[in-house]
Amino acid sequence: MNKIHLWQEPVKYNQDTLTTGITIELPNGKRLPLWYQLPIKYQNKIPSHCNSFVLAALFLAMDYPAELIVHGEVDRTLLQNLIEFQIAWSAWQPRYQVIEITVDREITPKIISSLEKSPTNPLVNSLEKSPESLLKTPENQETQENQEASKSAIMAFSGGVDSCFTLGRHTKFNSGRQQQNLQAGVMVHGFDIPLNQPEIFAKALVRSQIILDSVGVELIPIATNFRELDQDWEDVHGAAIVSCLMFLENIYPLGLVASGPSYKSLVFPQGSNPLTDRYLSSSSFSVIHDGAGSTRLEKIQAISDWPEVREHLRVCWQGAELDKNCCQCEKCIRSILSFRAVGAGLPSCFPVDVTPQQINILQVPQAQLEVDFVPILNQAKARGIDQPWVKSLESCIRRHERGYAIKAMHRFLRQQMPPKIKKPLWQVRRRLIGR
Repeated sequence: MNKIHLWQEPVKYNQDTLTTGITIELPNGKRLPLWYQLPIKYQNKIPSHCNSFVLAALFLAMDYPAELIVHGEVDRTLLQNLIEFQIAWSAWQPRYQVIEITVDREITPKIISSLEKSPTNPLVNSLEKSPESLLKTPENQETQENQEASKSAIMAFSGGVDSCFTLGRHTKFNSGRQQQNLQAGVMVHGFDIPLNQPEIFAKALVRSQIILDSVGVELIPIATNFRELDQDWEDVHGAAIVSCLMFLENIYPLGLVASGPSYKSLVFPQGSNPLTDRYLSSSSFSVIHDGAGSTRLEKIQAISDWPEVREHLRVCWQGAELDKNCCQCEKCIRSILSFRAVGAGLPSCFPVDVTPQQINILQVPQAQLEVDFVPILNQAKARGIDQPWVKSLESCIRRHERGYAIKAMHRFLRQQMPPKIKKPLWQVRRRLIGR
């Protein structure tokens, strides 16, 4: 079988940052550098193991396929979880195969990893006294629950709708028992903003800083050349996000990954999803896929009156300047219409409003039409909004629906109909669509 080697490189330091990385040796002998750059203040906090690097290289090895040989330490719990992770992905995408991961040394989790010896810790003291203390008593159960609740959490923050909603869920909104002790957000340079645009990233970072500051959450910038590995971003972005968060597990042992599609519209495979994200967890870092119970429209409703979000939300990834919203791409148009549909008007983060002409010429995939645009129209009608954009959106949806119906008929004719019947119906189709 092919083999891919991961060689851990020494950490490099300069005045403001530290860089940790590996060299990936492919089966053909080609060597690829992979690095992550963090603020220098974390120099004594980043772990020495290779957990993050395994996540970064996993899909690469599955795609070859090749045995992944890690020259370093990897957490045993993570290795166990990645078996199930691979099984799921190989079922969804046959191009990926389940591969073996071989490591120099497996890190075994401590039996009581979350408890520190302390004369004031009743659970540890009771364990020292007798085996009977293992029984779940009200005192012990309360101690464990308090420790779980106090775990500091970190999240990936892009400045978009999903990450703003997760930020709000754990700071501003009442999330009940699901609320986590969110303390920090990571914004990654090299994911949606290329490494060769440092000025653009700096501007986007300022916008995110303002949003996180409004709820007392620290912003941590990380840079990486992960996307230079030339993997399918739609598949690998969940593992890429967690690979960044794991570098800070010694401070924040809980990671939140903001959901994209809701449970109502899940279609597999999704690079980040509520089924397999949890299998990116290790014994020292737990991953939670957050917010999938809410649709995008519901998320926008929740954040629509948040002043800092209204001014600094960043949803665009297609515009010429990636630190702001272009107000012309499909995602910008969809977001503007969503804010209008929930009665929130036009936020200042969108400097230009949508015109009916822009809506009329939209080209939208069928699945997205049903998941995003139809609910926007229904919400606007339910609120009694009668503005030109509503009529344009309804016309746009009907146009797409007619087109999809004709395409479905075409597929049926091509696959099922005998030639004698197919030809006259084909002529009808031509008259309907004019070609």
